[in-house]
Amino acid sequence: MFFYEGYSCPVCGKAFDERDDIVVCPICGAPHHRDCFKQEGHCHYEENHGTDQQWSREKYATKQAEKNNTTAETVGANHTSLSQKCPRCGQENPEFAEFCFRCGHDLDVKDWTSRENPASPASEQSPQPPFAGQYREYRPFQAPPTPQNTVPDDADLNGISADEFRQFVGQNAHYYLPRFLKMAKTNSTVSWNWPAFLLTPYWLWYRKQYFAGAITAFFQLFSTAITSLFLYGFLGLNGGAGYEEIVNGLMPLMNNPSALRWIAILYLLSFLEILIRVMFGLFGNYFYYCSARRRIGTWKEKQSLSPLSALGGGSVLLGAIAYIACYFLSTVINFLFI
Repeated sequence: MFFYEGYSCPVCGKAFDERDDIVVCPICGAPHHRDCFKQEGHCHYEENHGTDQQWSREKYATKQAEKNNTTAETVGANHTSLSQKCPRCGQENPEFAEFCFRCGHDLDVKDWTSRENPASPASEQSPQPPFAGQYREYRPFQAPPTPQNTVPDDADLNGISADEFRQFVGQNAHYYLPRFLKMAKTNSTVSWNWPAFLLTPYWLWYRKQYFAGAITAFFQLFSTAITSLFLYGFLGLNGGAGYEEIVNGLMPLMNNPSALRWIAILYLLSFLEILIRVMFGLFGNYFYYCSARRRIGTWKEKQSLSPLSALGGGSVLLGAIAYIACYFLSTVINFLFI
């Protein structure tokens, strides 16, 4: 949202637009049009500097609220009134919700850029980069609000509240909660997860899915061991062999039944590795949902005093340890067969 939306220049009285050239007083922070500031030669509120009447955002907001006869509650109500209705069940959902709170139905996510000065003629033009053209006051790249609360805390996900899932998941809960809700309401299982596909064993350890993480890491090391045994044991290559040396070593053995069996095994292992990654890419969120539901249920049965955030969450340390361990063991395996 535009940093000075709702503010007006104290000199000309015109409301600021995001394309205006704005400067602020270095003492009180009051915004002015650059030309207006130059016209007066100083801050419009200069006489109030250093007094109780010095301009501030809080005082400006209070005066505007009194002027418009509004309250913070009214403003909040107007803000939360922006919503979209589920076409399936009629549930009112926040404007940027991806799934319906009640039934989990997919919603059409609105274009957040349409919120930027919809009444301004400039909004019909192609959007301008935030730093294009003449000097402007710095403002961050505009981005849609992070949907931290797209699922109400009291939403029921098969006997476990969304708040309990949120505490368990921790970081990126806003990503997982809508998908968990959809799985709970529709029994769906497919939901693509890129980290789970690209970094399968390390993502599992990061999310404290120890058993699955150990199995996938073991398979990765097993595949490395078979490949090393073939290259260094069967073909007799050295540790620094490149692609060309491997091809040259294979060519004389293309009619050798033993070599063909080795190649078939390596192709099978490569296929299985890709298959495992695709499986976790497609079903990783569902596996995580089932694991989280089971562990939260056990935590509630035991009435544990430890927080859910400690039981779940993400651990960068565990992910890093898993990566270092796999790298170290792969190096050891290659060394053993050289």
